[in-house]
Formats: sequence, structure tokens, C-alpha cells
Amino acid sequence: MSALGSGATCGAHAGVVAVDLCPRCGRFLCGECVELVGEQAFCASCASVVTARPSRPARWSVGFSLVGLVGMGLGLFTQGRAGLLVWALAMPTGVLGFALALQALRGAPSPATVRRAKWGRALATLHLLAVFALLVSFAAFLVTRRG
Repeated sequence: MSALGSGATCGAHAGVVAVDLCPRCGRFLCGECVELVGEQAFCASCASVVTARPSRPARWSVGFSLVGLVGMGLGLFTQGRAGLLVWALAMPTGVLGFALALQALRGAPSPATVRRAKWGRALATLHLLAVFALLVSFAAFLVTRRG
């Protein structure tokens, strides 16, 4: 038999029979306390967290990381000094995206912020791996050119 069928009472209203359980915090809910998000019932405080928009650093992390990654790709196809300029502008952009993703993941972020920040962090990681691969390739080129 479930906890709700055993006479559980609402966590906010003493003596009122609980009709549901918040899946996020586990609080018993009466009909007055139920907040529907989609087809799932939450308490008011958890519903506000679940429906919250991603934070600004999380949103910006994806943008900066993507610009850095695309800039690295464009730098490969741009010849001469223009290509170096594109790379020079792309490098700090990707690093900034990574820093913003880490900032967004601090504390107790909402699920939407966590999802968006993880995307930003993944894109920034790809960017940083591309930077590392280019630096290693350039170092290998210099070593083979000398010897």
C-alpha cells in the first residue's frame, strides 16, 4: 500500500489528507498545494524551480562556446593573417564560454540551468581540445622543420 493510501496528511496543512507526493522534495501535498507542471504534480517551491529559465551565464556560455568553436573552424579555412586574427579572437571567446558554464553550475542551479550550462561546457571543451590539437600540431611542425 502506498504512503498516500495509508492516511498521510499534507505537509503544509495539518489534518488535510494528502492526494499526491512532490517527486522533487518528497513533501506530501493536498489538493490545494498541488502545482501541475505538464502532467506532473509538484509543491509550489519545486514547481518554480522546475519551470525556471536557465540563468544568464548558462545561456551565454553556449553562445560564447559556439562562437569560439566556429571561429576555430573558420580560422582553418582562412589563409594568412586573417586566419590568425580569427583564431586570436576565437580563443578567448571559447575560454569565456567555459568560465561562464562553470559559474552557472555553482550553487544550486535549476534543472534548466544545469542542462544549458552542461551544453556550454561541452562545446567549450571541444573548443579547448581543438586549441590544444592545433598547438601540438604546430609544435610538431616546428620540430620536424628544424630537424
